[in-house]
Amino acid sequence: MFQPVAPFNLGGGDVFIVRPIVAGVRETSIQGPTGQAYSGYGIASVTLESFYAPNTNSSWIWGIGPYAQSPSGNSGKFGSQQTGAGVTAVVLNRDGPWTYGALAYQSWNMGGNPTYGTQNNLYGQPFVTYTTKEAWSFAANMEASYNYDAHRTSNPLYVGASKLMVIDGVPFSFGAGPIYYLSNTPGGPSGWGARATATLVILN
Repeated sequence: MFQPVAPFNLGGGDVFIVRPIVAGVRETSIQGPTGQAYSGYGIASVTLESFYAPNTNSSWIWGIGPYAQSPSGNSGKFGSQQTGAGVTAVVLNRDGPWTYGALAYQSWNMGGNPTYGTQNNLYGQPFVTYTTKEAWSFAANMEASYNYDAHRTSNPLYVGASKLMVIDGVPFSFGAGPIYYLSNTPGGPSGWGARATATLVILN
């Protein structure tokens, strides 16, 4: 997964944050809508999250902004072939080594092939992270996504570790950990999986 975080200073402590997300996917024996099992590698839909975060003069941060997701020409084996747009929001608190909060978005279908799933989704992600003085972070989150058309929820639980490193003056965070699907949509991933992330933080 590649998800750079780009904050833009608006003055007075207000910030506008842009986070594009591009995820590589490996699937094993996934049952598709045609009834045939599929295994392989590919790129999932490309997501763009953005937040206007005003200065709160406290440890709490909240933000809201537009959300978009594009199928990026994928075959449907690695995600929906529909385009989605909506609104996303985040609230979090930084309390010493702890960071906790929740991310959410509401997406509506803007067109495309519905065979491999639609973009009429409600998403919620509570999260908690503990960061050490050595810049190691240990995180847990749940990513519940409810599809209004299938009337089903996909809910993977992720637990992982990451390390912040500075390469040529640029901070990167690399992480990995296991995933377990507490529930899943028909034909979607289930059981155990894994995730690896690389996050680039662009400082202005």
